[in-house]
Amino acid sequence: MKHSSLPAAALLAALAAAVLADDRPPPNVLVVVADQLRYQSLGYAGERRAVTPHIDRLASQGVNFRQCVANSPVCSAFRASFLTGKYASSTGVVVNELRLNPNQDSIAHMFARDGYACDLVGKWHLWAADSNHRAIASAFTPPGPYRMGFDAFWAGYNFNHDNFKAWYFRDTPQPQRIEGFGDAAFMDLAIGRVREHAQAGKPFFMLVSLSVPHDPWSKDNVPAEWYERFRAADFPLPETWR
Repeated sequence: MKHSSLPAAALLAALAAAVLADDRPPPNVLVVVADQLRYQSLGYAGERRAVTPHIDRLASQGVNFRQCVANSPVCSAFRASFLTGKYASSTGVVVNELRLNPNQDSIAHMFARDGYACDLVGKWHLWAADSNHRAIASAFTPPGPYRMGFDAFWAGYNFNHDNFKAWYFRDTPQPQRIEGFGDAAFMDLAIGRVREHAQAGKPFFMLVSLSVPHDPWSKDNVPAEWYERFRAADFPLPETWR
């Protein structure tokens, strides 16, 4: 997992705390994570073959942390660090088959203590504990401490990259099957929750964790339009690749 947003967790919490210290309404915080999406693969970063108009627009209106890197290329290790602000050597999650100790303090805990509703939508990958990554068998994270503070709403799963055979869990071990492309459904869930929060009037912190562009990139796992538009032959490896 190659993200560049690790320091963002502490920054978001600091910004929220600063706002809460005055009379302004607390801001809502939405974090969208893409799985294995490199900065260099984005249009605004200079990749001319990339078609990323929405991300490019966000970048043009926001702040880019160009000197930040993920401290681990492993999914679970990165996620544990992202939530806690600690190195993998401190969280204890150094490989994908370990569970994050619920005694760790997470960014969701911090927001919850300030009165935020904390939501998780999408991939979790901090409870799998299954060396074979059997999807359904190790995918349900029960309500309670192992959800690390995301207690207002949960539509998550631990590991699955079959984009057209997606599912998630709410508060029971019964999987909720998704028709169509998985991440599109997760975005719909997230949008629905944003609308619910707008009606409730309570500040929210939401982590939307998407599966793409994580492999596999086989024809049956990618929408036909995008599979035809981006072929491996169109993306030669750089000279420095060995």
